[in-house]
Amino acid sequence: MRLNSRLVLVGLLFALGACGKTERSAVALEVTGDLGNGAATVSCISSTSGTCHILFMAGDVTKAASAPVGGSTTVTGLTPGVGFCSGATAPEPGGCKPTVLVDGRQIVRRETKGT
Repeated sequence: MRLNSRLVLVGLLFALGACGKTERSAVALEVTGDLGNGAATVSCISSTSGTCHILFMAGDVTKAASAPVGGSTTVTGLTPGVGFCSGATAPEPGGCKPTVLVDGRQIVRRETKGT
């Protein structure tokens, strides 16, 4: 009887240990704005998903793009004042606080942890 209760206790401890497991999501990218031409080049430095995702937002207009780690992509048709959100997964409009795109290079690093 004593052995049986120990097995139950060990099983409960393993189950509780699994409940506290956290998932990490991280992304690092470089965004180079060319506001005179209404464009931005996104270079993916690293991402826990293997892909960097970015969402440009200006008013009701959104433009999504992605690039694999080590790759880049250029987004055109951007207007002055456009903001962007990025992540290892595709950001949702309204689900992030946008960074304003500037002329020149911006380095972005984001990390989130969840359970």
